[in-house]
Amino acid sequence: MKRLAGPSLLVLLSASRAAGALAAQERVITLDRPEAQLPGEFTRVTRVRELSSGRLLVLDFNDATVQLVDSRSKSVVQVGGTGEGPREYRSPTGLFSFGPDRSLIADQGNRRFLVVGPDGTIVSEASFPDLGGFGLLSVRGADARGRIYFDGPNQGSGRTGGRDSAAMLRWHPDRPARLDTMGWVQVQSAATVRSEGGRITMTRAIRPLRTSEQWGVSEEGRIALVTPEPYRVDWLSEGRPRVAGVPVPIRETPLTEAEKTGYLGRMQAGAAPPRGFSIGGQPSGGPPPPPAAADVAAAEWPPFKPPFLVASTMVSPAGHLWVRRTPDAASQAESFDLFGPEGRRVAIVSVPGGGRLVGFATGGVYFARKDADDVEHLFKFALTLSP
Repeated sequence: MKRLAGPSLLVLLSASRAAGALAAQERVITLDRPEAQLPGEFTRVTRVRELSSGRLLVLDFNDATVQLVDSRSKSVVQVGGTGEGPREYRSPTGLFSFGPDRSLIADQGNRRFLVVGPDGTIVSEASFPDLGGFGLLSVRGADARGRIYFDGPNQGSGRTGGRDSAAMLRWHPDRPARLDTMGWVQVQSAATVRSEGGRITMTRAIRPLRTSEQWGVSEEGRIALVTPEPYRVDWLSEGRPRVAGVPVPIRETPLTEAEKTGYLGRMQAGAAPPRGFSIGGQPSGGPPPPPAAADVAAAEWPPFKPPFLVASTMVSPAGHLWVRRTPDAASQAESFDLFGPEGRRVAIVSVPGGGRLVGFATGGVYFARKDADDVEHLFKFALTLSP
């Protein structure tokens, strides 16, 4: 048998030790039992924000409301009101930290931001920036200096090597005419464009496993950019070199027909109205039937399960990027990769009981879970991580 020379053996041993050290730095955490269930019943919670008093702001997307939840008094009170007047909103779609004990509501219906004070009352507002007629504003977050970050319009394929792209924009309400471009991100459009015989048609594609580059912003104003190929996280800071993360290996296993049916079923179930919601005067009656084989065949599928899907990232107040991994088609369990400020995965968090990550607590995280009647409840799990 051929023996390795000394230097080669040393290289292999060094690489092995480095891999072992990397694995040792990754904590594996299981969140199986919640620490507490919070008061209130909701339809679809998309974000919560913990105040210094311990109370919670809760954004319920389906009800189009923001609630102030107090665990000690068991009270649930709406913040502001529904409408177009002062301290009102029509379609709140985002809730973010906005400096010391202030919060920011993004109201797509009235195209404005509302600032919530530490007592849970709306104290000011500012109109959305003018993006030249661009429709929905996809807000990614805000930093402690009051700057708001969001996606720019899709700019086509001219900037990112043949793929559609959008700018990562930063804006301050005190300087409404100024937009800072922090970088560019690849996006995957929800529509498919075809050209036949000189005619261009656009149809909405069915992509149950749609993925693209995702990004979020820390309270310090650092941008975390996660890419699916290779799967890694880079950090961008104004005036500083880009911090390139360490790639995380993934399994490139082809999708089976059973998995495709399961994923399409999950997509359809997620788009179904809540139980009891009226459609044409008739209340909805539970989950939709399993997808037909023709629907599975008509959908657009990647060659293998991507590491994450769109809208799968959230930056914690401690500065960790949470990436929700693509779940198994037939399992309710959830799994998250946590990346530190150097772009290295530092922990893997498993949630066997499933649920939706909606926010962070002092010493914990919040998840939303549905009961048998499609009513959502909030749960707090204890979790402590070093910065």
